[in-house]
Amino acid sequence: MVNASHQLKIGLLALIAGFISVAIGSSFAKLLFPSVGAAATAAYRLCIATLIITLYARPWRYKIHWQQLKWVLLYGMSLGGMNICFYFAIERIPIGIAVAVEFLGPLTLSMLSSRRKSDLIWVTLAIAGFALLSPWKGASTSGDYIDPIGVLFVMMSGTCWIFYIIFGQKTAELHASQTICYGLSVAALMTLPLVFLTSDFQTIFELDNIKHGVIIAFLSAIIPYSLDMISLRSLPRFLYSILLCINPVISTFFAIFLLGEYLSLTQTLSLTLMIMACVGSSLSFIRQNKASRMNKRPILNSSD
Repeated sequence: MVNASHQLKIGLLALIAGFISVAIGSSFAKLLFPSVGAAATAAYRLCIATLIITLYARPWRYKIHWQQLKWVLLYGMSLGGMNICFYFAIERIPIGIAVAVEFLGPLTLSMLSSRRKSDLIWVTLAIAGFALLSPWKGASTSGDYIDPIGVLFVMMSGTCWIFYIIFGQKTAELHASQTICYGLSVAALMTLPLVFLTSDFQTIFELDNIKHGVIIAFLSAIIPYSLDMISLRSLPRFLYSILLCINPVISTFFAIFLLGEYLSLTQTLSLTLMIMACVGSSLSFIRQNKASRMNKRPILNSSD
């Protein structure tokens, strides 16, 4: 019992530390946008993380079949799209709002697989929260305005997250290090054409910007990926799913602290509704899985 309790604490600390690392990394990334742009910042993150994780994990030690390469390619493209679109989004809208809207992707996937009518409550909350972000007349003067292009980018990121989950499950037969390293390699390659089109190469290769990029790679990819492995192994799946929903709150806090990115009352309400939808859908999914397992359990008679 003591070991289980200790393992739970380690898992919780790892998960929260991972959230904090990603939140700080996103804020640091946004500080780099004026110098090199969102595409080059994404390239820093993905390319440096790919190099370091690949050298450490050495995925070439394990065999991979040609048929599996298709799923790895699609997984990497989803990962790349998710990262690139998210950075283009936070270039235009607050980080906390972007993280919350991005969660609507997995939430949609969860709701599509649900048959419970009560889950319409969480869908309604999510729609209401999202609707509050829509620009309306006078919003720009009241401080409630949200750039619709930024919202579109984060919706694309959330869509990529759906495919990231689907194709990630397709690579289950591969070793974890293969999936991560090859997927990151594909994602990193995706950023390069955008860097050519949108960035100034003179600034990209400045030493200060590269150092900043290394910090972002560690904070946004290497550290959270490592901590995520610990939390996934230490926490029950239901607890992990629920705690995942506090990520937008942590991201908002550090965006305020590091960037002065305060939210208006309407934006705060929108964020709250979307987080409630995520928590509610997670709890519903847990109950649904529990009921499914109970139904599959064999019925024992008195003589057993």
